[in-house]
Amino acid sequence: MHLKKVHIETNKLFYGSPVVLIGYKDELYGYNVTTINAAYTVSNTVAIALYNGNHSFEEIKKTGQFTLNVPDKNQMELIELFGFNRGKDKLNQANTHFTIGEKVDAPILTECFYNVECQVVSMTEVGVYTHILATIEERWIDEECVDENGHLIHGKVNPVEFVGDSKKRAYRYLTSDVQEVGAFKRYLDK
Repeated sequence: MHLKKVHIETNKLFYGSPVVLIGYKDELYGYNVTTINAAYTVSNTVAIALYNGNHSFEEIKKTGQFTLNVPDKNQMELIELFGFNRGKDKLNQANTHFTIGEKVDAPILTECFYNVECQVVSMTEVGVYTHILATIEERWIDEECVDENGHLIHGKVNPVEFVGDSKKRAYRYLTSDVQEVGAFKRYLDK
């Protein structure tokens, strides 16, 4: 049962989306990274959204490649450093470890538990944001996040979530609770 609905006066509403770090080749600094919260994957595609005025947007537009790196709550300082220092050499400033992708010329942040190499397919401008659709060229995950058969161990995945509105934004963290999809469908079996 839902409570009574009320109108909310806001031009932004973040209802819980993963914080990701977007790595890219940078004409000024070699390689760089930015923090975003507008990203999702479907099958072998990734969709992200970037503000048109950002340095990262201009660089990805030139190269057509990027990496999507998923941090956990142990990387909160990196999340904020990469998100609040526009146009700077953030990888060197953070002194963090990275390698270059095998399929794309962009940095893979080795401290993040999940990494995806991406090739841009299309860019669609909507107002001051551009929605970028890319194919997944390669996926990487920390060894401890998969079982002996190479399947994901759900309880090991702990992304940081972004929530808030135009007044206040916050980070949320997952609990250790894991429930397989289909566990609640018992009402369908009646």
